[in-house]
Amino acid sequence: MNPMLIYSSKTGFTEKYAHSLAEQLSIQAHKLEDIKDFEKFTQGKDTLIYGGGLYASGIDGFKSLQNRLPLEALRHLLVFTTGLSLPSDAVKQDVYGKNLVGLEGPSISFYYLRGGFHYQRLGKLDKFLMRLLKMRIDHKKKRGTPLNEDEKGMLAVFYREVDFTNMNDLQPLLQDIYALKRSHK
Repeated sequence: MNPMLIYSSKTGFTEKYAHSLAEQLSIQAHKLEDIKDFEKFTQGKDTLIYGGGLYASGIDGFKSLQNRLPLEALRHLLVFTTGLSLPSDAVKQDVYGKNLVGLEGPSISFYYLRGGFHYQRLGKLDKFLMRLLKMRIDHKKKRGTPLNEDEKGMLAVFYREVDFTNMNDLQPLLQDIYALKRSHK
């Protein structure tokens, strides 16, 4: 098994996990946007580890990856995403359902890792969208409508940098990769 590790990261939290994972696996982490020749890049590899931040339940860069790489040619696809929300079965099911259901070809494993938030690192469009979200939450709060935990958390950290990354959270992903390596021997 010769895995490749590709990631997309807007604010650096996914990148942090990707580089830690690459170091532990003694492979290179490649930023999706930097890969020019996918055919050459994927030659001889049957396992993809992909990481992307979570934006409105969508995994950053994953659609672009699907358009550039025939996922059905892979044997294994391990996807991790980073988000501000606490990991929960509901969050994991929502993200999996909106991004990975219906993919054909590889066996798929999914991991949700807690990332962080840094408004200043966002691009213009993402800042605009986040301001709209904050306005919606503020409006809901002013009407007296109860906020869920994610909404309360967003208001608490909106203009601050918060980093919840924990490299120990990579252990389930690492264990699965090592198990795949053993099964390929």
